[in-house]
Amino acid sequence: MEYKYILAIDAASKKGGIAVGTLKKPDSLFVAPFPQSRTSGEIITLIDSLLLKAKKTLEDIDEIVVIRGPGSFTGIRVGLATAMGLHYSTGKKVGTLTTLEAIAATFPNPTKNITALLDALRNEWYTQTFSCTLEDITPPKIKKLDSIEEDTHLVSETPIETLEKQLYVYNKILISYLFTNTHLYKKVKWGQEWLTKPLYLRPPPINK
Repeated sequence: MEYKYILAIDAASKKGGIAVGTLKKPDSLFVAPFPQSRTSGEIITLIDSLLLKAKKTLEDIDEIVVIRGPGSFTGIRVGLATAMGLHYSTGKKVGTLTTLEAIAATFPNPTKNITALLDALRNEWYTQTFSCTLEDITPPKIKKLDSIEEDTHLVSETPIETLEKQLYVYNKILISYLFTNTHLYKKVKWGQEWLTKPLYLRPPPINK
């Protein structure tokens, strides 16, 4: 299998960032976290910085992958818009992943189904269950914590006090797991049409 050189963008999650590199080749991977505020300008600056470190240019990129949510409403929009702009300006292949798919991929050596959890505020959680190979078992939903299936591996981006003993909390920049988990790469939905399908689960807030 010939692995492509990938630019990956995640402005949606709390552990968001930019990564460039080649699948299954850790020496090629360069990663940078986002600052607290996330704008298109900051994303482009990070991309330029990482490509400089990698001694690459945008012309060397084969594929662009971006997280389409759920997560920060602003971050989702900024990430998708940046990927769309890069796609139009370079003609590079583009695709998307969901935050829940990426979170599930962080669990090391799973032996049973994996449930990804993401704080949705209001004492609720975005959740989705996957097989060991990241096949969908359930669709993404919003649930109360007491209704989450616990007979699975539970994984989250932040600690959850009531699930402390059985919860796995990943500690790297989320999008970096794309480069080490080929099951996650196989989940990428290719095509610019996916850049117009943010996964909010809840309607975005309305500014009055």
